[in-house]
Amino acid sequence: MINIKMVEKKIKDFFENKEKLIGKQILVTAGPTFEHIDSVRYISNFSSGKQGYEIAESANLFGAKTILITGPTKESPPEVNKLIKVETADEMFKATQNNLPSDVAIFSAAVADFKIKQEKKEKIKKEDYINLNLEKNIDILNYVSNHNS
Repeated sequence: MINIKMVEKKIKDFFENKEKLIGKQILVTAGPTFEHIDSVRYISNFSSGKQGYEIAESANLFGAKTILITGPTKESPPEVNKLIKVETADEMFKATQNNLPSDVAIFSAAVADFKIKQEKKEKIKKEDYINLNLEKNIDILNYVSNHNS
């Protein structure tokens, strides 16, 4: 059984002493993901990415080696050590895998829960009947939690 109070205390202790961040690698995910339906349409959500950007900016200011993996957003990205722009959940997952292990990983991105089973390469015409066959996207946080090194 996880003791929530103990977890909260460890997180607070880690971030209260800013010198503890110097030299640590912190990975942050932010923003939405776009799951393409066809060449002009996609499924997404309204995530702005602001929370993840603020976290990444703070970590960078406190001396951490900060990696920001971001989905499409209108926000200007903060200054970080490494900025990786992605569109889809699969791209975010691969970028995350390629940047682990990390001392701290903060998953604040609003990754789409579903994607189109088979994306159409051409624009679907208006008169065509559309049946969107969806499948679950990978749960990046769950995967990393169960496969971290």
